[in-house]
Parts: sequence; structure tokens; C-alpha cells
Amino acid sequence: MKKETFKNWLIIFLLLVIISGGWLLHNHKQQPALQNFKEKEIEVQATRLSPQNIIVAQSFIGSVVAVNSVYLVPYLSGYIAEIPVDSGQQVKKGDTIIMLRQEEYKAALDSAYAAVLSGAADLNNAESQYQRLLKAGKKAVSQTELDNAKTAYLTAQANLKQAEANLETAGINWGYTKITAPFDGVLGNINASVGNFISPSTSNLVRIVQYNPARVIFSVTDKEFLQYKNLFADAVKLQLSNGQDYPYKGRIIYTENVLDKASNSLAVYAEFENPQRVLIPNAYVKVLLEHTYKNAALISKDLVQLKDNGYFVYVVQDNTVVQLSVDIEAEKGNDFVVKNIFKTNTWLITQEIEPSLIGQKVKIKNVREEEK
Repeated sequence: MKKETFKNWLIIFLLLVIISGGWLLHNHKQQPALQNFKEKEIEVQATRLSPQNIIVAQSFIGSVVAVNSVYLVPYLSGYIAEIPVDSGQQVKKGDTIIMLRQEEYKAALDSAYAAVLSGAADLNNAESQYQRLLKAGKKAVSQTELDNAKTAYLTAQANLKQAEANLETAGINWGYTKITAPFDGVLGNINASVGNFISPSTSNLVRIVQYNPARVIFSVTDKEFLQYKNLFADAVKLQLSNGQDYPYKGRIIYTENVLDKASNSLAVYAEFENPQRVLIPNAYVKVLLEHTYKNAALISKDLVQLKDNGYFVYVVQDNTVVQLSVDIEAEKGNDFVVKNIFKTNTWLITQEIEPSLIGQKVKIKNVREEEK
């Protein structure tokens, strides 16, 4: 009996050993499988973008041009009687620059005025004679006398009109004996002296240049125009040839209406206050365009993809890879400026991934949250 009991316990013990060994063997085989499953979990590098104000700047080489710059030319011929200004002097519109001898033009004006007075008297007499004959009637006056009186009256009218026109011309010519400044500006070298004879064919007499405001012209290619046109609405800065910043900001007033075919460029005109006459016509300056994009982000161009309906980036939303469309506001170096990427629980994937990952669950690693 004892021998039979021992045998039964031995069988039970062996069965327990076999069962335990099998369980341990099964558990040992399952452990690598679970580990491999965890190792296959996809991890991506990503960052959370924070909205910030981004300044995009671009520089161009420009040249200063005068708003107005002309050589003064006399309307009349004559001898210079007076030059009441000096070379390099700042003058106001209407100031006398050169005065011609006025005697002959004053005499012509007086003669024209006398002719108007005489013509007015002749017209008055002719009109009185014509009216007198009309009142006398055909019984007292012949038709020939009446026609002659009417002709004399009409001739007197025409003569007076001509005399008045001559007076106006004489007055204009008398006024032209003064060569005046057509606008506020600065005189160049006066290439004449008192006593010189000048005429409408005289060239390079004196140039007057308007310094304030000043204009700066610079050129952009068609690509640059499209790329930086948002900057045109903001203030324009200048850097002078000595490296100093110009103290006044300007504004773009207009662009040329066609591209220059030879250079494939578009001329852009900006205007600046120039009270100290620092901006000299034909001087070269550096034009600085700046625009601040508010609540925007910078994304590397390498992370932005292009498809038929626009640009997109890969992001993680709710631990899932998503293709997100973005609007490119501008370029800044190797980055794009975007504004529509700030969504709840959205992380920008900063590594190259395969499109096949779209819709798959991922784990974010090496997370870097940008500081403002």
C-alpha cells in the first residue's frame, strides 16, 4: 500500500515538473516576441511651434534721383542785367535767378498799351457813327454809306482785339525778362555773368535741383517682385555709402508698369524726406525692405513639400501622422514663413518620413518646444 502511494506521488510530481517546465519554456519564447513588438513601435522627431513675430528683410542697391531737375532756359533773347543769386544757393519757387535788360520790352509793353487805348477810341467813334446812320434811316442815308460805316465799326472791333492780344504778348515778354525758379531747389553753377547775351538756344545756363523730397530707384526681378511684394507696403530704410543708417524712413510710391526685357527687372521708386540734403542725386544707397509677420512660424524649406493643390508638411495630431496644408507667406533664408500651422495638439515632424506613414500611430521623441 505504501509502495503504491509513493508511486502515485512520484507520478504527480513528475507531471508538475513537466507542466512547470512547459510554462517556463512558453514564457521564455513569448518574452522576445513582446520585446520585438515594442521595438517595432514607430518613433518620430517632432517639435511644437509657437507663434511669434518674424521680421523678413531684403536689401537692394539703389540710386538717388531728383524729383525735379532742370536747366533753366531763357524764353527771350537779351543781355543779362542782374544775377541776384549765387551758385549753390537754395531758392524758393518764383525767386528771380537772372534778370535781362528790360528797356526794350518795357517800351514794347507801353506801345502795346497805347495801341489798346487808341483802338478803343477808334472803336467808340466807329460805333457812334454806325449807330447815328442807322437811326437816320434809309431815306436820309444811302446804303453805301451805311455799309461803309458798318465795315468801319467791325474793323475797329478787330483792331482793338488785335491790340489787346499784342498787349498781352508784350506783358508776357516783359515778365520773361525775369528767369525765375520753377520750384523750390538748389542752384548749380551759374554759367553766365552780367552783360552776357543769352537766348533760347543758350544751353547749360544753370541747373536747379529739388532735393526735398528725394527719390530712390532700385530694381527687382519678376521673381523678387512676387517674393517680396508684401514688403512694399511697409516703411523703407536706407543705408548710406559710408555704412550709416539714413535717419528718415521712406515709402514706395510706385513701380514701373512693365519689366525691362534686357535686364528682366522692374524699376521701383521710393520717396524720402531729405531736409539736410544728405541724399544727393546719382548717389548709390542700400535699400532695406522689412516686413513683420505676426503670429507666424519659420519652417525649414526641407520640411515643406509641394503637391498639385499647394504646399504641405507632415505633422503629428493625436499621435497620428497627418499631411497638413500650409500657406507660404514669405521666404527667409532657408526657411518659409507660415501662419496656419498652430492647431491644438499639433507637432511638426522634423525628419524625413515616408508618405506611407500617413494615418499611422507614432510616438514622438526628441521633442523640442520652441521658445518665443
